Amino acid sequence: MKWRTSDSSFEYLHRGVKTIIGPLGTLVIDIDRTRVKTQNLKVVRGTAIITNENFSPGNFSFMVESDKVSVVEIQQTNFVGWKAWINGQSAIIGDNNPYRLLTLEIPPGVHKVWGRFSDTTARKIGNLTSISCIILLGAFFVWKKKK
Repeated sequence: MKWRTSDSSFEYLHRGVKTIIGPLGTLVIDIDRTRVKTQNLKVVRGTAIITNENFSPGNFSFMVESDKVSVVEIQQTNFVGWKAWINGQSAIIGDNNPYRLLTLEIPPGVHKVWGRFSDTTARKIGNLTSISCIILLGAFFVWKKKK
């Protein structure tokens, strides 16, 4: 999370993220610099050891080893479209925390965990509509110029 943001605009966040009214009367995230996390993920419950972290836009993966059930929090807001797997089995993604970050419950043992953000049907329809409108506008202007 980048600290430097505008106090006069509000970036879209998931419903339920803690917000306050800022000094300019706008809605801002209820967070101060000391609470901005510098790690991609952390263990919030249990004694898991995390290795081989790999994060890129829309993807994450890591190995985790624990002798008991652990909960891992990933520094990514849980927007519709995130899916996760533990050893190839679909995992339930939680987000019961103040910033609606992805959380996964990891069973005891050694596990490969990965996740991916994929388009929903609504996003696919929206993208197709946008591309279609751009093509139609381009065709209209070419036709208008020839006329």
